Amino acid sequence: MMLKYSRAATNLRELEELGCTIMHGVDAHTMIKHPLLNQKLFDRIVYNSPATALKRRESNTRQIEKHQRLVEGFLESAYDILEVIGEIHVTHKTTEPYRKWDIERLAEDAGCAWLRKLRSRKLTIQE
Repeated sequence: MMLKYSRAATNLRELEELGCTIMHGVDAHTMIKHPLLNQKLFDRIVYNSPATALKRRESNTRQIEKHQRLVEGFLESAYDILEVIGEIHVTHKTTEPYRKWDIERLAEDAGCAWLRKLRSRKLTIQE
């Protein structure tokens, strides 16, 4: 990430100064077992652009099912470390074939109350 985005280190530092916990390399399905997460509850958990390794085309039914299992496992795991009044945010493309992931249904199946879908603006980042 640091190589791809020149402001990544600055942005991460600013988030930490605001009190955010930033982690990577955490198994999305077993967050509660992570030694830094198993004694902590969060008011917000964010998963930016979840995806599995591509073995097939994005539109392939099996590939879509793999992505869905990843998101399902994340939502169930995140629910376990979420404050009672907390939020789970998943950033995700809504064009084809990504809308076939059916994120809203996955959230409902995981016991999450669906609040809203936000449309993001495309940002141009100057290097």
